Formats: sequence, C-alpha cells, structure tokens
Amino acid sequence: MFKTLAVLLIFILTYLGIVRERIHRTTVVLLGAGAVLVLGFVALDDAWRVYFDYNTIGLLAGMMIIVGVIKKTGLLQYAAIKLTKASRGNLLLLFLFFSLATAFFSAFLDNVTTILLVAPITILITERMGKNPLPFLISEMICSNIGGTATLIGDPPNMLVGSAAGYSFTSFILNLTPIVVIVLLGSIVVLGFIYRAHLRTGDQGAGFESMDERKAIVNPKLLRTSLIIFGLTLVGFLLHDTIHIMPSMVALSGAVLLLLVTRIHPDEALAEVEWSTLFFFIGLFVIVGAVEKAELISIVGRAITASVQNEVLLRILILWSSGILSAFMGAVPIVTAFIPLVENLGGKLSIPPERLAPLWWCLALGGSLGGIGTILGTAANMVVTGISERTRHRITYKSYLIVGFPIMIIALIISTCYVLLRYKAP
Repeated sequence: MFKTLAVLLIFILTYLGIVRERIHRTTVVLLGAGAVLVLGFVALDDAWRVYFDYNTIGLLAGMMIIVGVIKKTGLLQYAAIKLTKASRGNLLLLFLFFSLATAFFSAFLDNVTTILLVAPITILITERMGKNPLPFLISEMICSNIGGTATLIGDPPNMLVGSAAGYSFTSFILNLTPIVVIVLLGSIVVLGFIYRAHLRTGDQGAGFESMDERKAIVNPKLLRTSLIIFGLTLVGFLLHDTIHIMPSMVALSGAVLLLLVTRIHPDEALAEVEWSTLFFFIGLFVIVGAVEKAELISIVGRAITASVQNEVLLRILILWSSGILSAFMGAVPIVTAFIPLVENLGGKLSIPPERLAPLWWCLALGGSLGGIGTILGTAANMVVTGISERTRHRITYKSYLIVGFPIMIIALIISTCYVLLRYKAP
C-alpha cells in the first residue's frame, strides 16, 4: 500500500510540475523518473527491458534525422511558397488544407511522421505572413489524432486493439472511419470558430507572389536522393505489418541509409533531433511504468467495470474512462491496461465474442480520441509542443488544454451517440 501511494504521489507531483511550467517539462519528468528508480519502485533493468518503448523513440529519432536532411534541400520553403501562392494568402483556406491533409495522412502513415513533415511547413508559412502559428499547430495536433483513429496503422492504440482482438485493416475502416469523418468535420468547425480572429485574411500572402519557389531548392541532388529514400521509408511504414518489421526499424534504417548515401556528417544530422522531446518520453516511460507496476491503472479499470452488468453501460464506461485517462496518462499505457479487462469481461459476464466487438471499438475510440485532451495524450502532441519551442509562440500545457480538452469531450459525446446507434443493445 505504501509503495502504491508513493508512486501515485510522484506521478501527481510530476504532473503538477508539467502543468505549472515553472521548470521545463523534460527536467520535471526526468526528476520524477529518477525518483522512482532511486526509491526502487521500478528496477533499472525493468525500466529498459519492460517499460522503455524503443519503437516510439526509434521512430521519432529516425524521422527527425530524415526530415532534418530534407530541410537542408529547401523543399519545405518550396512547399510553403507554393501553398501560399495557391491560397493567395487566404488563412482560412490554408487552415482547412493543413487540418484535412494532416488527418488524411495520419490515417495511412503514423501521426508522428505526418506531424514532423507538416509542422515545419506550417511554421514557415505563418511566420512569413507575420501570423501566430499556434492555431494551425494546435489544429494539426488534434486532426492528427482524429485521422489516426480511422485505421489500424494510424495510431498505436488501434494497433494494440487490433492485435488483441484480431481485427483487420478493413475492419477498422468499416467500423471507425465513419465516426472519424464526423468528428473531424465537427472539430474543424469548432476550431475555425475558436480561432476566427486569427484567420482573417488581409494581405499576408502578398510577399509570396513575387517569390520564385524554384529558387528555394538549394540542393537539387540532395533533394532527389532524400525523396527517394523518404519514399522507400513510407513504403516500409505501409508494409511493416506484412514484412514484420517495427516502424522504428523502418525509420532508423531510412535515416542510416540517407546518411550513408549523402555522406552528411552525423553531428550535422543529429543537431536536428529534438533531444529534449526524446528525453521527455524516456522519463515519462519510466514514470508510467511505475504506475503500471503498482497496478494503479488496473485498479481504476477494475473499479470502473466491477459493478456494471449492462453491456450498453459497459460500452459507455469503457469509451469514457479510457478516453479521460488517456488524456492525462497517455493512450498507449491506458489501452494496454484495459485490453485484459475487456478480454476478461467476456468470461465474467458470459458475453459471446461477437458481442465483445462494440467494447473493442469503444476502447479504440476512447484511447485514440482521448489523446486529444492534453499535450501528454499522444506522441504527436508532444512532438509539436517540442517543435513550437523553437518559435516565438510556444505551445504550453494550458494553452493547448483549453482547446484540446473541450474538443475531446465533444468527440467522445459524438462517439457515444455513434456507438449507441451503430451497435444495437443485446
């Protein structure tokens, strides 16, 4: 009992430190991770073998290196000029384009890869226009999580649910894509209303009209090489489940191949890596690992499902509890802890496998859409937060919370209606 309470206290203090933002969040998280290791709540060996998510760190590091090399070619500047010319400086049109494009690509790539590509272009355009990039970046964070919900490969929680339940790529599209489209369109409307003052169009794009986007490409040879290897990396992401290679290995292999072919010095490439973000993840893995080992998540999950016998109420409880908890503790650990609870409900309540399906879809929706709620909900959120620190407009925990959390609640309400209408009560 003492260990459980101590771990809970460390988690709460760490979270408060992140929210208050008087000390950088990476420092706070590493301090909390150090505390659980020194006090023996997680053994160092277990921290690296059991709780450290090599796939996330490898994916982030590999894609940061690849995108860093692509930046050197001038491609992002080319895209920024081209898009702004096409929109004629219309901020609302750019806002809609980036939001929809982020959601679409997040469904078929992982949302971290999409964000790493889209966010830098967004910052280039908005800074050139003299506008605040935060409305665009926050919308992209939200839309990446919504878009990733649509498919088996779009979001890690879906991969976990798909593996546990044995669901195919097609099953996810048939069951989740309809609700994702509704939530996405509704969220963009809400975001457009919230940021309407920032999206008023003036002469912001005028400076781009006289610019030649072709001159932005400073190294055509490097660009061709980078795009070929980047294309191969994307193919690897799409086929990783078929060829049984983790996304992290695909990303790191692409990064190493790019460095090998281009002969770029590793120090130069590694300078583009968001090390603060990576170490934030490392510390967070350790703290959440201590929470898992103390069975705090399982205790909460069992308490939620213990006294409920009605299947419809169970669906709603799983959807909302996984959603709310994912917002504050991260979607992956919450979904991982809820999977055995859903599996055990079949035997406990004598629910046949075909009637368990709505519970699995509720867990997938809760985990993926719940990640919208705070910057700690998903890896994509934290990556954009880290990127924003290189601009004059930093995304803080509070500035994202006041937008992301209400949209998460709206998304869960819409999902509840969808589940109740789509999956009839037994």
